Amino acid sequence: MREFRQLATDVIHESPTNPRRSFSETSLDELTASVRRHGVLQPILVRPNGGGFVLIAGARRLRAAKLAGCETVPARVLELDDAAADEATIIENLHRENIHPLDEGVSYQRLVSAGRTIEDIAAALGKSKGYVYQRISLTRLVPKVQDLLARDVLPLIYALKIAVVPAEQQEEALAQCFRPLFRDDEARRDQLEPLAQLTAWIEKTVRLNPRNEDTQVLLPALAEQVVSAEQERDASVLALSTLHFH
Repeated sequence: MREFRQLATDVIHESPTNPRRSFSETSLDELTASVRRHGVLQPILVRPNGGGFVLIAGARRLRAAKLAGCETVPARVLELDDAAADEATIIENLHRENIHPLDEGVSYQRLVSAGRTIEDIAAALGKSKGYVYQRISLTRLVPKVQDLLARDVLPLIYALKIAVVPAEQQEEALAQCFRPLFRDDEARRDQLEPLAQLTAWIEKTVRLNPRNEDTQVLLPALAEQVVSAEQERDASVLALSTLHFH
């Protein structure tokens, strides 16, 4: 089977495991206009599946080609099993720009569930371990917080702080992010409270397990202080906030 081929667009099917769950309409329109003028310049990546092909990488290019009325598209065809294809889909898409942080987190978590370590993922993508772990922590946000993050109502920096809060306290943490009249269904980005308010609430209210991986990876300096304090005082730190030991 030839590796590089021109394939009919109607025999290529998008993978349900594609980490991109949303596409910018403006960006897709711009790409479609480019395809109409120049065609698809970079081959998409697919694998055989029965009488057709499953897309591994190139969802935007394939969609733009269909919108532009292209009957065929250049493709690289690889023979991959399900696990290898899933990993290739994730890695290829994560190398590209404009992946939503929540989509990143879901993708990283899938790789971890498939047996990859955070260190492996970080090395493959040229990211730090802390960066990858932060994105994974977003998958532990309660649905209401995830929804506001996905709709860009809640900024990423707020969401990352809430992600270290136990699930049963996250909605209470979310309430600290918006002015009182906008803390329910009407939450809007222009009604955000200063980040310092959320930070102060976490420092006062949340007690973190110093031996939990969240603390060690997301708050490494604090974890080091715990070790130092235990050694100096010959005692165990039972819990901590982001500023004070308890």
